[in-house]
Amino acid sequence: MKKLDRRVLWIAGLVVIALYSAVAAVRCSVGPKVAKPLKAGKSEVTVAHHPISKINCGQEFADMNDVQLEIAEKVGAGPVENRAAAELLTDKLVPVLDNSVYKVDTLTHSVPFLTKEAAKLLMTIGENFRDSLLLKGLNPQRLIVTSILRTEEDVRALRRGNVNASENSTHRYATTFDIAYARFDPMDRVSGCVDSYPGQMKMVLAEVLRDLRNEGLCYVKHERRQPCFHITSRK
Repeated sequence: MKKLDRRVLWIAGLVVIALYSAVAAVRCSVGPKVAKPLKAGKSEVTVAHHPISKINCGQEFADMNDVQLEIAEKVGAGPVENRAAAELLTDKLVPVLDNSVYKVDTLTHSVPFLTKEAAKLLMTIGENFRDSLLLKGLNPQRLIVTSILRTEEDVRALRRGNVNASENSTHRYATTFDIAYARFDPMDRVSGCVDSYPGQMKMVLAEVLRDLRNEGLCYVKHERRQPCFHITSRK
C-alpha cells in the first residue's frame, strides 16, 4: 500500500511539473505587448500612446491653385518686386526665422516673409506638430519650410530655369508656404519617447493639417514632384 501511495505521489508531481512548464512556455511565446511601427495598409497603429492615422494625402489635400489663388489675392500682400521691397512692408509682412518648431531651408527662389496671419498659421502648425509627436511618444523634430514669398524677381528667375513655373503662384502674395514631408530636423530626444521615420511623421503632420483645414484656416495641396505640402492661409 505504501509503495502504491509513493507511485501515485510521484506521478502527481510529474503532472504538476508538466502543467507549470506548459503555462510558462505560453507566457514566453506571448511576451509583453510592444507598440508596432506604422505599416502600409493599416488604418492606424499605436506608437507608444496615441494612434497615428493613415491618411490618403492625395485625396485629402487637393486644393488646386485657382482655389488658393482666389483667397491669396483677397487677403495677401503683393505682388512684391524684390526682397528690398518686402523688407519695407513692415505693416503687412513679418520675417520668418528659425525657431523651436520649424527651420527655414536654404531658399533659392523665395524670401522669408509672410503676412502676419500666414506667419501665425505656420507657427500653429509647428507647435501642433511638436505636441502631437510627444503625445504619440515620438521624439520631437522641427518642420522644414522650403518655400515662402516669391517676389517678382524670384518668379522671373524661376521661369528662366523652368518655363512651366506659374506666373501667378500664390507664393507671390505672402500667404503661402511649403513644408517638406519627406525630411524633418531632429531635436534633442525626450525621455520615454522613441525615434520615428519620415513616413510616420508625414502622417502626424497630415493629421495636424487636416484639423486646421477642417477649421477653415487654410487650403492645402499635396505636392508629389517636390515632396511638400503647399499651404495657403485663408485669413
